[in-house]
Amino acid sequence: MEIAKTRFYIFGSYLKNLNYNDIDVLVVIPRIENINMINENIHKLSIENPMNIVHVQIYLSSEYYNIENKFSYEKVNHEISSDEFIKLYKIRPTTAST
Repeated sequence: MEIAKTRFYIFGSYLKNLNYNDIDVLVVIPRIENINMINENIHKLSIENPMNIVHVQIYLSSEYYNIENKFSYEKVNHEISSDEFIKLYKIRPTTAST
């Protein structure tokens, strides 16, 4: 998946403990024009991995750097590569999903 200047950040229960039932990822795109491309790529990943537990939130870079936002850089800053993002779609929960 070639996604120029798009950044990926993992947060939530997946990072906090060994028992998790979802994986939260923030995708930060440079411009609103990039939203269709990232949505198409995420849709393809979901189709290829129908049992995935990845929850995605998409922000513009300007939203990410606004500390008033829920998922700003002060709160969500564990960056992962696009390859790591893709691999997350193959992970299954360690606890029963709610």
